Order: sequence, then structure tokens, then C-alpha cells
Amino acid sequence: MVLDPFDIIESRFKDTVPSKVSSFVLVQVESTEDSDQFLEKLRLLLVEDTPFFRKTIQKYLQRYGYQVDVVVDGQDGIDKLNQEDVPYDLIISDVEMPRMNGFGFGEIICHS
Repeated sequence: MVLDPFDIIESRFKDTVPSKVSSFVLVQVESTEDSDQFLEKLRLLLVEDTPFFRKTIQKYLQRYGYQVDVVVDGQDGIDKLNQEDVPYDLIISDVEMPRMNGFGFGEIICHS
């Protein structure tokens, strides 16, 4: 049996939260057409080495219309950030990954 934590969160909070909820970031905005369009235009970078979690998180975020780019570790994340002309609105990173872990990745992007 596989449980989808995102569906559990959505079903638990569907009546109490007026806007979209992400288990990673909770942003409460007044739900209007403009705010929904703003949220759906956000560009995200997902840094995750485990295929199951990478695919699950990516699908969850794309379900709400987010543009999601995916890389498999911190070094790939740095490479992706260096080749992109448009900055990401949000980066979601795992901690334990090969080559460069999430702490090293975070330290590099915070000091760039």
C-alpha cells in the first residue's frame, strides 16, 4: 500500500485554507483570479535524487500549474542555476544527495 501524503494534506485542509497549499511552502493569499494566476506562473527548481520522491513531488507541483525543472543533486542544481537566464522563484532541495548535499548546495546559492 502506497500513501500519497499530498492527497492527505489536501483532504485535511481543503475546508480551512482559502488558497492553494503546498506541503513545502504555505502561502496564504486572498484567493482571487489574479493570485491564482500569479501562483501558477511561479518557476520552481526541484533538487531530489530519489526517483520516487522526485516524480511524486514534481507531479504534485505540476498539478497546480507550477513550472518545475528537476535535477538529481546539488551539483546539477548549481549547473542548472548557472545556465538559466531567468531566476527561479523557489528552490526545493533534498538534504542527503550524492556529489553535493543540500547543505552545500544551499550554502553556495546563498553566497552567490
